[in-house]
Amino acid sequence: MDAYQCKILFIEDNPFDFKLTSKLLMKNNGYYFIEWASTLLDGSLKLKSSCFDVLLLDLNLPDSKGITSLLKIRSIAPMIPVIVLTSQDDEETAVMALKSGAQDYLIKGKFDRSILERGIRYAIERQQAAVHIKTQNDFLLSILESLTHPFIVIDAKSREIKIANSAAQSENFKQGICCYTNDGCSSRPCVSRGDSCPVSTVINTKKPIMVKHHYLDDTGESKSNEIHAFPIFGSHGEVDKVTLYFLDISEQENSKREYQRLIKVVQQSSDSILIMDTDEIVQYVNPAFAQTTGYFPSDITGKPYSILRSQKHSDEFFTTIRSTLNRGISWQGVLISKKKDASLYEEEIVISPVKDENNTILNFVSTSRDITSKKRLESIAEAANLMTNIGYIFSGIRHEIGNPINSIKMALTVLNNNIDTYSIDMIKEFTERSLAEVLRVEFLLKALKNFSMYEHLDIKKISIDDCLKNFINLITDDFKKKNIVIQSHFPDHPVYAVADSRALHQVLLNLFTNAADALTHRESPVITLTLQKKIRLIKLEVSDNGCGMTAEERSDLFKPFYTSKTNGTGLGLVIVKKMLSKMNSTITIQSEKNNGTRVMIFIPEDTLENTPQKTAVDHR
Repeated sequence: MDAYQCKILFIEDNPFDFKLTSKLLMKNNGYYFIEWASTLLDGSLKLKSSCFDVLLLDLNLPDSKGITSLLKIRSIAPMIPVIVLTSQDDEETAVMALKSGAQDYLIKGKFDRSILERGIRYAIERQQAAVHIKTQNDFLLSILESLTHPFIVIDAKSREIKIANSAAQSENFKQGICCYTNDGCSSRPCVSRGDSCPVSTVINTKKPIMVKHHYLDDTGESKSNEIHAFPIFGSHGEVDKVTLYFLDISEQENSKREYQRLIKVVQQSSDSILIMDTDEIVQYVNPAFAQTTGYFPSDITGKPYSILRSQKHSDEFFTTIRSTLNRGISWQGVLISKKKDASLYEEEIVISPVKDENNTILNFVSTSRDITSKKRLESIAEAANLMTNIGYIFSGIRHEIGNPINSIKMALTVLNNNIDTYSIDMIKEFTERSLAEVLRVEFLLKALKNFSMYEHLDIKKISIDDCLKNFINLITDDFKKKNIVIQSHFPDHPVYAVADSRALHQVLLNLFTNAADALTHRESPVITLTLQKKIRLIKLEVSDNGCGMTAEERSDLFKPFYTSKTNGTGLGLVIVKKMLSKMNSTITIQSEKNNGTRVMIFIPEDTLENTPQKTAVDHR
């Protein structure tokens, strides 16, 4: 069979009509190949088993009548062009056949070979064009359906929605409804409530536009859309349709508002804020920074951060800071920095790395506060406090040393006046009494020596949990003899702090000694040592279930020579506070009469990340 033959299926129950039609087409030198089916069922089977270029159909068949025959065959082979050949010369049927998908409607006995061939050729060409258009439409619709944002096409006159992709339908844009129908659907992105209608604007201006639309969805959540509207022109240059494409920019708008809020916070912050890149080149400074240092953005942006360095810190000091930041850990401390006028100032500063989603460091952010005036005021307060303490010290020395000296003077005077008459035993009693008072003076002088022995501490990174465990091992036996139970609560993971372990031992020994004295004659005496990690601080707590203190007793705790003990010097807590101050640490005491005492110490944490989980140990 010729490769260029046109293959035709003729479904016709009358053999005579089949032969007549075949004879007409066979005059074209074998270009047409015709296959016959006498029933609709037979034709359906042939269509399923073979390929045909065109189908000639008689509407009235033994197993099907009228337009139903056409509808059935179209459902089986929708892509094959159909020409109706019928003896039914009825205009209404012809129109219905064409509407139902027939390419032509020919009356038997009223066409010749040329009309039939032209009908076949046109039917094939129209079907091919229809298939091509459908393919293009399907392709365009698939593109529209692939869009994740709503897309609609609106008729310019009726404002009826002609096309709406799935994303648009999910936003209640349905085909066939008017785009501005007031159907109570508040979740629709564009209902032109108070805003100018983008469709009207495009129709009037004949130009594409972009507008932003803000609205509340059904849940009351604020939403923002960017609406892109484009005109589609008709044959006479008028706007025939308008396409609308909706981009949900709610997240971007929220981020923009959040960014604007953050900018205001940074701009209005009283703390100096500086941003630099990983090469330590300054990228941004806020107004507070300019006010503190004298460097305005134009003065320092693009300059190295080292421009602020004074000569008060070594290169190794700054290398340590950079090493900490490179590990992705924030650094905090006190710096002496240099202003634009070369004057120095002291600042509390936190420098933090800024990372992306891949944990790569992008920038460093410095937040600092000028504490020069604060330090000056603290120095004044410390000097005033020192004068007060000196008063207490001299008063204490006069009382604590004056009493034993008076006792010695009196004893020696009596002894001197009666040395010829006193017996050896009496003389020995007076000398022993004088020696006891000397020993008392010696004890006080040793306490005063302890007050100044820790002027220079060796402050460094220590494993504070190991330090505390060593301390407990040293004192446990002595406290067992006093029937005092020592309990400890430490994290499972190592905790690091910046302190002097020797001074810390001295502090704890003093606190435990005080706690032991408070537990005298108490039932089930217990001292508890707790270690906790706070934000940038390590908290040590020493608590007991002892006799406690009144509010008046608590107010005098840190006064030199104040003591409620029979044999106390009143210098223990003063020495403790001094040593902790040297380690940038603080102490707080809470106590109630007959309800025990809690002593809390806060020590700077070393910048090594750990995640503590508490465990309890009972030292008996």
